[in-house]
Amino acid sequence: MIEYALVIGNNFIKTFLAHLQVGTMPVTHFFARMGIFLSSKETLLVILAVLGVLVGMLFFPKRH
Repeated sequence: MIEYALVIGNNFIKTFLAHLQVGTMPVTHFFARMGIFLSSKETLLVILAVLGVLVGMLFFPKRH
């Protein structure tokens, strides 16, 4: 179940990055437009953290 969630998360990250023209610059620009300025490493960490929370909420809704 956890491996399945990781595969979904990984595919979502790839799709998300591809949608933003692949790479960290467009992602950083995307966050900058919302008033959040991050370096490329921080941006990836934020995306991973948000995805982790979302996947966790989807697959383990009763554990917080």
